[in-house]
Amino acid sequence: MTTEIWTTKLPVLSTCHISESTRDRLHAAYLNPAPYRAVAMCAVYVEGFFIRFWDDDHDDSEIDMPDDLVLIKGWLKDNNFEDLWVRLDADGDVIPGLLTYEW
Repeated sequence: MTTEIWTTKLPVLSTCHISESTRDRLHAAYLNPAPYRAVAMCAVYVEGFFIRFWDDDHDDSEIDMPDDLVLIKGWLKDNNFEDLWVRLDADGDVIPGLLTYEW
């Protein structure tokens, strides 16, 4: 008997797509998620982050999301990553059209 298992696709993008300021905000969100509502979930590891963005039906009118995260969320949606999860890693893929930063 074969059972279908729920899976998700998770692209691995370079951390160069976020600014130092966004990196610092994501670290703070990991330590104390309540005040930072730009992302639904954030987990930090040595080389980067796992991020889950809010769905479109979430009221984000009060959210101050940095431009770099706005572009990454848009890229996920444009490329059919419907679960809106992304892994940002120091060795991840550099994507043309997304902002890049050196830090």
